[in-house]
Amino acid sequence: QTDQTTTTGSNRPRYIPKEVFELLLAAYEMQLERLIKPVQMHFLQEWEPLIQSNFILLHRVFSANSAFKELFVYCSETLLDDPVILFKTGDYLTADEDALISVFERNDLLMDEGNIWNHIICG
Repeated sequence: QTDQTTTTGSNRPRYIPKEVFELLLAAYEMQLERLIKPVQMHFLQEWEPLIQSNFILLHRVFSANSAFKELFVYCSETLLDDPVILFKTGDYLTADEDALISVFERNDLLMDEGNIWNHIICG
């Protein structure tokens, strides 16, 4: 991706993820609640792979701000369905300790406890 805005076949602007993420944060900071949900939905529809490739960072941002409920729910469900996502990018050591503990304590986690420890210890 470039820092330039591109257009779709319908001549509708197609924005890069960084711009949409910055718009989401700005809407939150300016308390523009009516804008937050549509921007979240756009982010989910257009850039799900981006969320997954930056999972730890985005999960931290979304969990710290109750206004980002849709994105936080998406991250939480993704984490339960595919806990390995924590370890795919290698930045799980920067994850919030309380968040990791709450995930690992869940009974509905779809990952063997031995695999979790193997990832934590061996990387």
